[in-house]
This record gives sequence, structure tokens and C-alpha cells, in this order.
Amino acid sequence: MSEALIRGRLIVLEGIDGSGTTTQTERLVEHLRRRGRTAVSTREPSAGPIGRLLREVLLGHHRISRDVSLDGQTMAMLFAADRFDHLQREVEPLLAAGNDVVSDRYLMSSLAYQAEEADREWVALLARGFDRRT
Repeated sequence: MSEALIRGRLIVLEGIDGSGTTTQTERLVEHLRRRGRTAVSTREPSAGPIGRLLREVLLGHHRISRDVSLDGQTMAMLFAADRFDHLQREVEPLLAAGNDVVSDRYLMSSLAYQAEEADREWVALLARGFDRRT
């Protein structure tokens, strides 16, 4: 079988802020490459347009007023939209081309972080299907 027909693997590293997921993502990509795999790192929030907006919001930009940031439901919807865009724009094409994709955060981070500020079941509903897309 042609190597181009072999689908890559999605590997996700989850962890709280400061736990080393970014460092371990880069180490794992290098390890896979040394073993002859084609591996690419990615992250959530993504580098796409919605992910960039999310990073700005997380840094305190785009407040509704001086003391009020976006609410938990809005953030959960933005994270879900970013994940969908990220999958379409980056992850799925890489996997289809046979690349391994190592993601610094994914679905479980949304369930942990967004469920802090929005109803957990609603956040889980937004996440439905992402575990079966890749």
C-alpha cells in the first residue's frame, strides 16, 4: 500500500496551565520524527482566525466593559468553533496525508475549562462528534 494512503494518528496531550504540555508536545514530535514518522505539532486554541481571537480574549482584550469579559457560554462556543475550524483547516488534511498530528490540548480541555463557567452538559453537547471526526 502506498504510504500516502496510510492515515496518520492524532495524539493529544492534555494538562492544566503550566503542566508542560507544550514542551512534551514538541518532544513527542521530535521522537516520532526520529523514528521515521512524519509528525506535526498543533495546539488549541489554534493558530487559525478563531483561535487567534480566543488568545486575544484570554489575554484580556475584547472585554465587554472595563471589568467584564466574555461569558462562559460565549467562550465555550468560540472554543467549539475553533476546534471545528482547526479540524477542517489543519488536522484532517494532515491526517489524510499520512502525518501524525500531536495536539497541545483538545477536547478534554474544553470539558474541564469551559465547564467551569458554563453548564457542563451544554459544553459536552457542543463537543459531541469531535471524538469521532478524527
